[in-house]
Amino acid sequence: MHRRAGLIVLGILAVLFWVGLFFYMNYVYPDVPGQAIFVVILGFALVSTGIPLSYLLNARLAVTLGRQGDLQRAIRQGALLGILGMALITLRFLRVLSWSTAIILTLVVILLEVLLSIRRR
Repeated sequence: MHRRAGLIVLGILAVLFWVGLFFYMNYVYPDVPGQAIFVVILGFALVSTGIPLSYLLNARLAVTLGRQGDLQRAIRQGALLGILGMALITLRFLRVLSWSTAIILTLVVILLEVLLSIRRR
C-alpha cells in the first residue's frame, strides 16, 4: 500500500507541475532567469510524470527484465527522462539543438538504461 500511495502522490505532483508550467509559460517574461526556472519546473514535471508511467509500464511489459513492480528501476527511468528533457530544452534555448543531437542524446540515455538494467540482473 505504501508504494501505491507514493505513486498517487507523484501523479498529483505531476499534474501540479504541469499546471504550474502552463501558468509560468503564459505569465512570465522569457528572459534568462525565466528560462532557467522553466527548465527546472519542466524537469520536475517530467520526473514526476515519468516515474508512475515507468512503474506501470514495467509492471505490465517488463516481466522478462526481472522483478515486476521494481520501483528503483522506475525512479531511475523517470530521472533519466527528466535529465534528457532538461538537457534538450537547455540546448534548444542555447540554439544548438539539432535533430541529430537530439537523436544521439536520446540513444545515449536508452543505452545507459539498458546497461544499468543488464548490470542489475
